[in-house]
Amino acid sequence: MLQSGRVAFGAMETVVFGKPAAETVAEEARRRDAERVFLMVSGTLNRTTDEIAKVRRALGNRFAGLFDHMPPHTPRHAVIEAAEMAREARADLIVTVGGGSITDGAKAVQLCLANDVRNAEAIDGLRPVKGPDGALPRIQMDAQILPPVLRDFRSVTFSPDGTQLLFARSSPTDWVYRDLFSMPVLGGEPRLLMKNVDSPVSFSPDGRQILFMRKNSARNAAQILVANSDGGDERLLLTVDMTFDFTMAAMSDRLNKTIDYFAVSQELLGYGNGRSWKLIEKLAVNLTDMVMSEYHPENVAVEIKKFVIPQAAYVSVIHSARG
Repeated sequence: MLQSGRVAFGAMETVVFGKPAAETVAEEARRRDAERVFLMVSGTLNRTTDEIAKVRRALGNRFAGLFDHMPPHTPRHAVIEAAEMAREARADLIVTVGGGSITDGAKAVQLCLANDVRNAEAIDGLRPVKGPDGALPRIQMDAQILPPVLRDFRSVTFSPDGTQLLFARSSPTDWVYRDLFSMPVLGGEPRLLMKNVDSPVSFSPDGRQILFMRKNSARNAAQILVANSDGGDERLLLTVDMTFDFTMAAMSDRLNKTIDYFAVSQELLGYGNGRSWKLIEKLAVNLTDMVMSEYHPENVAVEIKKFVIPQAAYVSVIHSARG
């Protein structure tokens, strides 16, 4: 007997073609600032080809775990096992490589993670059933079912006194840009502190100021800034401007043909760990040398500002070099 029905497809955000899968997955992870990528893949692909190994190598230290034994038709026990592995891996991005069972399994894993489902029986609570009239669907439990969270959370930091939690959350309209929020540790509404924050924040010892990074794509620059812990009085401390020939990158659309600005920014944020300088001139020279030797731009200019003289807005030093 011929059946009728309706299939509703979810929105497809992006299609990438003409590029190796491993390279594309790594670029997408960087674009979303994912730090712990969990792979759900076909066991056959993993055992008989090197494609999954290529993805793992491309992800590098972003790779957090792998599940490769999803049976046909996505049984519940396998979904629970994969969800527990993703939970233990503290996954912030799930990538699937394979057929329908793997893809359906990843969708179910997201629901399990969002609703803290930890056994196969609890999945029944997520299943809509018909009401007594046979029409409107209802849910078998009283609790509200939470959908998988689309906006990602990053850079969680506690204030020195342990009362506030600061975190960056992607913009509702753009995955690239993130806004910095603060909320009480014991609960409450998040409060927007500032926009366009591209790194974890670091507190000053007294908890009155925060340090963070911002990418300036228009200038091909990475910037390090300081602000009050409430988001006010934002000041620019460090700017690294780089010049690079983007011709090959524009033709190939490949990250390895340009400068990885995220990597530059992360290295700048951690550059001072365990080090100290008496003069900002020396620091500017050291930073310039580091950028030139590791990222090979055509030109680089480093500007460092200090806010130490009451009679002046700031003092600064600029050091530049050519490749």
